[in-house]
Amino acid sequence: SEATVVAIACGDGDACRLRAMGVYEGATVSVINKRHCLLVDVRGTRLALGADLAQGITVQPQTRAVS
Repeated sequence: SEATVVAIACGDGDACRLRAMGVYEGATVSVINKRHCLLVDVRGTRLALGADLAQGITVQPQTRAVS
């Protein structure tokens, strides 16, 4: 499922690292798997995020128009 990152609320160091990897406000992310960690696709790159880090990321699901 695709979503847009709305906010990042974690420590300055973690927020800076996430933004450098492409997870920033307005970015589109796709959840690939969420078993032991959150595996997301960001602009063609897969990132594994621990639960503590993932909880600091607020997203809004994207809706697709059905034609």
